[in-house]
Amino acid sequence: MKKLFALIVIMLTFSSVQAQTRHVKLSEVKESDQFMYFYFDLFLQEFSYSLKYMVEGEDYYLNMSKESFGKIRLTREEALYYESRGVDTKVRQVVEPFYQFSSDLVRLGQINYGLQRILVSSESSTSAVEEARLKIVAMNRTIEEMYSYLDDIDRIELRNGTDVLRFDTSGVRMWLGRMREKAGEYALILGGLPVKEGLWIDVSNKNPMLFENVSIYGHSDYGGDVSISIEHENRTIIYTVKVSKNGDFSLPYSFDELGEYRIYAGQRVDDKIEISNVVVVRVRKIPSMFIMDAKFEGIVGEGLEVRGRLVDYYGHPLGGAKIYMNSSEVMTDGEGFFHKEFYSNSPESERISLIFPGDDIHMGANMSVEIEFLKHPVTIFLEASSKKVFLGEEATLKGEIRGVHGEVPISIYMNGGFYKRIQTNGSFEFSVKFDSLGTYTFYALYPGDELHNGARSNMVTISVIKGTEKRSSSFIMVLLALFLLGSLIYWRKHEFKPLRKEKGEEMVKGMKMRDEEFIELIRQKPELPEDVKEAYKLLFERLISSFNLRRSLTPREVLEKLKGMEFHEDLKVVTELHEKEVYGGMKLKDEERELFFQKLQDILEVLGYA
Repeated sequence: MKKLFALIVIMLTFSSVQAQTRHVKLSEVKESDQFMYFYFDLFLQEFSYSLKYMVEGEDYYLNMSKESFGKIRLTREEALYYESRGVDTKVRQVVEPFYQFSSDLVRLGQINYGLQRILVSSESSTSAVEEARLKIVAMNRTIEEMYSYLDDIDRIELRNGTDVLRFDTSGVRMWLGRMREKAGEYALILGGLPVKEGLWIDVSNKNPMLFENVSIYGHSDYGGDVSISIEHENRTIIYTVKVSKNGDFSLPYSFDELGEYRIYAGQRVDDKIEISNVVVVRVRKIPSMFIMDAKFEGIVGEGLEVRGRLVDYYGHPLGGAKIYMNSSEVMTDGEGFFHKEFYSNSPESERISLIFPGDDIHMGANMSVEIEFLKHPVTIFLEASSKKVFLGEEATLKGEIRGVHGEVPISIYMNGGFYKRIQTNGSFEFSVKFDSLGTYTFYALYPGDELHNGARSNMVTISVIKGTEKRSSSFIMVLLALFLLGSLIYWRKHEFKPLRKEKGEEMVKGMKMRDEEFIELIRQKPELPEDVKEAYKLLFERLISSFNLRRSLTPREVLEKLKGMEFHEDLKVVTELHEKEVYGGMKLKDEERELFFQKLQDILEVLGYA
């Protein structure tokens, strides 16, 4: 489940694309918030159904509201992860009102369930009726908060090109209004039950964290003003609030100190002071958490940097915090980031335990991550001097192995069977004489060793044909080549007409071009596009054609598929920078652009396209 929401938030954070499906063709990617809109709009539909079931008395609303909240919470956590990596997107802003509404929806369901249990109970004691009254106040207060979060959702503006996308909350509002009516029906039922006059108070969360917003609410049968007293240690703070026409009152509040609080309400009635029940609230520390990958991979003999960030529940970085990574101490910087390098001379994996013991206002946190040192990736490329040869002729096959150190053995296979073994430390070649007609396939295989991965080359196919068949094919190729060359020369002489000065026949300086220079110009490969998106598209096409990958793969999935390749680390850099500019909407800095194109060029060179 966690991996699924990581993928979804990658698409939300990095891929503002016009698509409703998981896989998006790279050639069709458009900068748009449409996917984000569709994704969060589904939650509005779930909210409507939860409220509908609540109104209709179907208990399924309890599980449904919790499931929605769980999905939004995971989305929020994953969005926080990418924000910690410097990607500033709309996801965090969009998810917040959905998160708060969903949290209140769970609370509303719990209040409703508890209230129904009281009302259907055979007991209708005074204390039960008083509890029911407080739940109705809590219900009305929660519904008002939920309306405010819907207002926040209404103000969200997403983009699809030049079009503005806004969420439609009317369906949710309709069912929320029905719940408000239901709260009124509950109040009428309670009004018919015997209960003495009085003053009652409660708190929405009796175990909040520091600075968490809570609601202190209650009911009074006396009208007028109510004094709410909040006692902590040797201090008492008093707030005065007005009682509504239906007898309810409330006070939004947050606690800025740890410890135990006693909260009660007081009201002057005639010549005496009425005192409510006392609610005890215990304020706890703010939870903290590590934001980092669950696994880090490196190469044997090279440094592997484990990086992360320590933040609190509110997303605030914890700077200057001491963290224990196994037996080592590491300090976070001012933005909560920390890092440590690990080394290994052999392939192995290890679990690293991270512990933050907590501080004066933050709870501790712990996490376990895996580090793995992989063998050096190895690649082999093979090509033939000709794909068609005469019967009885020889063909030369050349290849190159990259990523190894020193001389290594390579086995050559022909038509699936072993053909010969070659010792090489880089480039190699061999010749094959064909005595039978047919099609022959070749590939090279490196078995690997304790420090290097095994590798298999691409397949090379050679067709062995009769002499007359090849002469016919060659004659056609010669005619085609002559036709193309004649067309090029004709086009050059008509399109590249020399510019002359007003006097004399001398050609303008810089415009003179010999035939061989022109042909060399035609042969030059096109330069890389200067646009990051277009340059990556070029690389993407090369990768899927070279490794026979599905075109529907996302850039992240391509990266995963090519794990272990010689250029994997370069591809990881290219992919992350591409995501940052194209999907994250953040223009790369000059040094980032230079790194992007350098790494991309290196990969193309490995693939033989540059």
